[in-house]
Amino acid sequence: MKQGVGFSVTINIIAIFIVVTFAFLVASLNYYKAYKVNNAISDSIEKYEGFNNLAKKEISNKLISLGYVNSGKKCSQGNLNDTNYSYCVYAETTSNNKIKYKLVTYMNFNIPIINQTFNIPVKTYTKPIYQFSK
Repeated sequence: MKQGVGFSVTINIIAIFIVVTFAFLVASLNYYKAYKVNNAISDSIEKYEGFNNLAKKEISNKLISLGYVNSGKKCSQGNLNDTNYSYCVYAETTSNNKIKYKLVTYMNFNIPIINQTFNIPVKTYTKPIYQFSK
């Protein structure tokens, strides 16, 4: 009887280890995807020197090709975002007429057992861009 209990405890420890390992792997892959989306948005904003219509069009095309999921997450007031995707762009003015954009995308964790989706924000900043006119 002692051996049967010891074996079931060993199986439980192995199962918990496998679940934790796969959870860490999934979290790493989701973070990589969200950071990749942030870089794509940042590159477009820096290429067109601001969050304008040309940048929005390119961002939309990039997000389609990257397969970014619209999580339905709404942004707070005072932001510059595209309503087709759930990312947020905030403009922050720095010194010397430069503007820096804060980008927020979301890692999506869909847990089917409890039928719940968690959205964890990933934040990055663009390089300061010179603002020619106000």
